[in-house]
Amino acid sequence: MRIALVMLPCWSVFTPPLGLSYIARILRQEGQSVTVFDFNARLWRAMQGQDEDWWDFAQYEHWQNSQIFEEQTLPAIKPLLDSLLKEIASRGFEAVGFSVFHTSAPCVRYASKMLKATCPKMKIVWGGPACTPQWVKEDLEDGTVDAVVLGEGEATAPELFNALAKGASISSMAGVAARGADGKMICGKKRPPVLAHELPLPQFDDYDLSLYQFFQLPIMMSRGCTGSCTFCQETVFFKPYRMRPAAHIAEEIEQGIKKYGIKDFSTCDSLLNGNHKILEQVADLICERRLDIAWGGYARLDPRLTVELLGKLQKAGCKWLSFGLESGSQKVLDLMNKGISIEQAAKTIRVTFEAGIETHINLIVGFPGETESDFDMTLDFLSRNWQFISLVNTGETLGVGPGMTLFEKPKAFGILTDKQGQVLYDINGGWMTKDGSNTLAVRRFRLKKLRRLCRDLGLQWNPESREQALSVTPNGGEQ
Repeated sequence: MRIALVMLPCWSVFTPPLGLSYIARILRQEGQSVTVFDFNARLWRAMQGQDEDWWDFAQYEHWQNSQIFEEQTLPAIKPLLDSLLKEIASRGFEAVGFSVFHTSAPCVRYASKMLKATCPKMKIVWGGPACTPQWVKEDLEDGTVDAVVLGEGEATAPELFNALAKGASISSMAGVAARGADGKMICGKKRPPVLAHELPLPQFDDYDLSLYQFFQLPIMMSRGCTGSCTFCQETVFFKPYRMRPAAHIAEEIEQGIKKYGIKDFSTCDSLLNGNHKILEQVADLICERRLDIAWGGYARLDPRLTVELLGKLQKAGCKWLSFGLESGSQKVLDLMNKGISIEQAAKTIRVTFEAGIETHINLIVGFPGETESDFDMTLDFLSRNWQFISLVNTGETLGVGPGMTLFEKPKAFGILTDKQGQVLYDINGGWMTKDGSNTLAVRRFRLKKLRRLCRDLGLQWNPESREQALSVTPNGGEQ
């Protein structure tokens, strides 16, 4: 079967997509003919030099909000996007698989409808973190998509595409949502999680590595997370937590150096330190094999990140660790189910910095239940610990979407819902609490305060390009 695997915007353009690399390698091992298209990176490159960077983090709402996408984003990218889709349609592919994230979902929906109109016999397959039964139901039943992979795709994709090639039924296949005989969606039973050590090494021969923002490769040391934060989607998609053997990770690093000439690696893990023993083994192997590399990633504020372990990580080329602090209020951390204390967080940040590793801090602005006093505690934490912090990721205030506990149980967090009990969004995609104390305007006001403090402290913060030093009123207005 001739298969095209496609990444559409909006997604990171730092490195080539890792998920498609795994799927392509596995499908080829099964004898399928696979071509990978990173239209996300190609569109980004083609639109460089314009006044507005549509791939800026602050622009994500223009991609993931369907109404904003159709009214503003699509008109800007349509000529280029349609040209790329014609490239797919003209090459005789029998199936197209799209990697779907919440930020790319409206674009994938548009592309799928276009391809179905042009090539009615082409099979359209979706997979990725955005693919939940609730979200794909309407698209499956109206024929926009033929099959949806639910959960991790490495084991499901070969069986699914083999069945599509033979014209066999897929309506009861494990890990797949499809149409039944009556046209209604049928979801197969849940497929067991992929064992990390069974995955092949990904290959990046499909990509023009000069397209990307950084000359680096993505690498996955683990899947899942040991935490269960109520704002997180990944802990639902990748469950349970698994870490690859240290030798397998070292082998992949060596492949990147020898085959692609790359010594800079970007980890795709929810957290690097879910298994501190294996993480230490990875550091030891990097040093033993004298692999001269630079890397970093997300980590949990865990007391098992000892001075000794941090020293080994630094010697093994770990340049930065990005910690999910999220808030300086213990009350808010408990509402998030973070499982960390403010005191331990401050200590881990300090010892990481003193070990010679940059500390990046991720914050969430406007979690339901966060009061102005709670938010001031976050500002106070930064004021007390700024000298140990290399970068603050401020985000663009808290979003609430499918997969999160916040989204699945909004009433438990006091979030305003519609008559069906679903989260109620305003025209800008903003949510609010039932008592009106937490709105998009309130969250934006707090975000301005956070960014201004970072500026005043001399802290580097991201995404800095969007911020301007304006005085802001609590209702979201600017003076």
